[in-house]
Amino acid sequence: MDNTDLGTQFQAICKKAELAQEKIDDAGRNELRTEEAGSAKASDTADHRVRANTVQDQGSEPLQELRDTWRTHVAKARKDRNQRRADLDASKAVLNAGQAESYAREAIEFALDAINDAEEAVLDALQVRASANALVADQVCAAHAATAAKPRRDTDDWAER
Repeated sequence: MDNTDLGTQFQAICKKAELAQEKIDDAGRNELRTEEAGSAKASDTADHRVRANTVQDQGSEPLQELRDTWRTHVAKARKDRNQRRADLDASKAVLNAGQAESYAREAIEFALDAINDAEEAVLDALQVRASANALVADQVCAAHAATAAKPRRDTDDWAER
């Protein structure tokens, strides 16, 4: 494997990390937009309910009071039920968010350790390759010097004849 291949592969890790950071930033921006849209939708729904109740409530006075009392009771019961659900859902959501954040921290720590290991491996490989190249060059030079120091038999044989 060529030294440049190792460097290129290590750069790919950095590029992947940059792309992941961009995705995380985009997800954070999208989450804020989703929360804002959800708040606006809830507000619109409440406005429509108030208008519908106003139109329906144009009846006789005693019947109107009964309707109001019943609607208040039902609204309170729904609100209490929804609050209990929201509290339970919020507790689960907080627990799930904590677990997800913990996993993310562990994954980031693991990735950083892997990057450090990869960096050390690349640097070690480059050093070993340089040493191997130096040894090969020394052996080639030594072999060349040894053959140059010996008299050549084929030329000596011709000189004796």
